[in-house]
Amino acid sequence: MNINSANKAAEFVACWQTDNKGRVEKATVPGHNARLYQVTFSRSGKRLLIEECINPDEGELCKGHKHSICFHALAALIHAAEKKGFRLTFCSTLKEAKSVGGTVIEVISAHSKKKGWIVYKQN
Repeated sequence: MNINSANKAAEFVACWQTDNKGRVEKATVPGHNARLYQVTFSRSGKRLLIEECINPDEGELCKGHKHSICFHALAALIHAAEKKGFRLTFCSTLKEAKSVGGTVIEVISAHSKKKGWIVYKQN
């Protein structure tokens, strides 16, 4: 998980579809070389699935989404959380996430099947 790139991109994210609780479902996120990526999320309980991260101009998945949890998805989550007054912590293990304190959500990339956890707390 590339947290540094996600933090840099977060301020430029455009969340344009949310669920009935105001949580991001679709967002446009800037990438390298002036590319834009569309990230799509779905939820089930305490699980967040990153369905895809695609460059709509090229019709290609981002390279990070093919192998891991990409920074575009992380940036969208950071942006959406900050707008609602939450702070996120990203963790690579459930044990680490539980030690942070806060609400723990499992995050899974649909294409790479890689997992991570986010912990969110009200600011």
